[in-house]
Amino acid sequence: MAAPSYATDLTDITLSESTTGWAALGGGASGLSLEPDFTIQGSNCIAKQIKAETKGHHYNYGSGIAMGADDHVFVWNYVSTPGTPDLLANGGIRVTMGTGSTARKEFYVAGSDTYFRGGWVCYPVRYSQTADATSGSPGANPQYFGIVMKGTVTVKAPNMGVDAIRYGSDVQITAGDGTTPATFVALAQYADNSTRSWGLIQEISGGVSVQGKVRIGTSSTACEFDESNVLVVFPNNNPSAVNQKTLAGFKEVIIDNAGTDVTWTGITFLSLDGTDKGDFTVTNASAVLWDGCTFQSVGDTVLHSSVTASSCTWLGAGQITSNSAEFDGCVIKDSAATEAVAASTLNDFTDCSFESGGTGHAIDLGTVSTSTTMSWNSFDSGYAATDGSTGNETLLVNVAAGQTLTINVGSGYTTPTVYNTGSGTVNVVSGQVTTTIKVVDVTTGSAIQNARVYLTASAGGSLTEGTVIFNALTDVNGEVSDTRSLGSNQPVTGRVRKGSSGALYKTSPITGTVDSGAGLSLTVQMIPDD
Repeated sequence: MAAPSYATDLTDITLSESTTGWAALGGGASGLSLEPDFTIQGSNCIAKQIKAETKGHHYNYGSGIAMGADDHVFVWNYVSTPGTPDLLANGGIRVTMGTGSTARKEFYVAGSDTYFRGGWVCYPVRYSQTADATSGSPGANPQYFGIVMKGTVTVKAPNMGVDAIRYGSDVQITAGDGTTPATFVALAQYADNSTRSWGLIQEISGGVSVQGKVRIGTSSTACEFDESNVLVVFPNNNPSAVNQKTLAGFKEVIIDNAGTDVTWTGITFLSLDGTDKGDFTVTNASAVLWDGCTFQSVGDTVLHSSVTASSCTWLGAGQITSNSAEFDGCVIKDSAATEAVAASTLNDFTDCSFESGGTGHAIDLGTVSTSTTMSWNSFDSGYAATDGSTGNETLLVNVAAGQTLTINVGSGYTTPTVYNTGSGTVNVVSGQVTTTIKVVDVTTGSAIQNARVYLTASAGGSLTEGTVIFNALTDVNGEVSDTRSLGSNQPVTGRVRKGSSGALYKTSPITGTVDSGAGLSLTVQMIPDD
């Protein structure tokens, strides 16, 4: 693939390079001015002096815009006297949209209590959200777009500017290669250029701020993305003092395309928005590797079988839907969801830690319709101490009538509690240990496949002497494995043979002891039989 490409679906309503189409709100039409001295995009913005009064200005697009389900309007606004607007709850700074100059919705987006440092801010607002104030009877498809400010003091010059206004929902990242992969920071630098100033993603100290959808790869084009050690913030577009401005789930990072490769290392994702928290969706990919990443207070995470998450932390986040993703050494703590994880098997979780915030389950296994066995090799804390129906058991499952779910708990791991909503049976077997026999060529050290391993229990352990542990062929890695619970250390004896096809080997004996707490891992060397 070539160098990364960055694009957006944003459509310009106005870039504020001319006063044509602009009109004052609240009086003072002659006060509108083309302002080149403070601007965020292009060469100009539209400015107005606002004293102790409620005034502003808006742009007439010329026709109504039928907004899509995910479309938000992005309005750039600047107040050079940040202490002069009224409070947020009183509508100090408002995005205005409507179908006529007297048929408008007003959305309270800032005030002197939130906008106390000043600077250009891009406000995303979904027109169909509940407005904080209205005038007249605005229709469905807005045509007029702008800003209104409620001032509190007298000022001497134009102090409120409006720059680019657009509508849409996302940015798309495609292409990239090992030499020049795509990154969040490179995307923000591209989008922040003064010829663009998209407002969907902006560079901040230590990382980026995302208020919209970031698509890494599309259904038609793959992307190679590699980012490490940055902060990705989902800002608060929905302060509690006013009505919700953005659609829940609007902030989202989406990974798509079967050829897409994504590597995130040490990235922290932090949401400051209690409503539109920031979701993650992996629709399709070749390989998605997350190592040491933190997802704090974010929304839902929907994964894919291409995902491997190692040493990642979800703290106070929404539900994780695993879809056969692999988790190794991850921490899932104080989930905001009733079930922290939705998964079809426990086998995808190794050395993970699930910590309850007091209510809810760690993993919802859904319905088990046929008898099956799963391995639990993780830790839990804060969940119900015994099986039951309190709603705070570690595992939630619906085992169908006549079926059995067996959960083998690895040695050294905590034993999970279970809420079974079905009429089938759940058997939890604690203290499981694994016995692994690996067979290699004594000369080359290479693994030997299809060697028959026969291993039985010797006297002196918890198993009956002669109990067959293995009578199986080695896999492509030259290995066979067995997992079971043992009451005490178990001596074993047996042999390995390979003399029927391919390279032939002399029979090799096996002796050893399976530790009841640690298991047994043994390599058997075979001598070629020439």
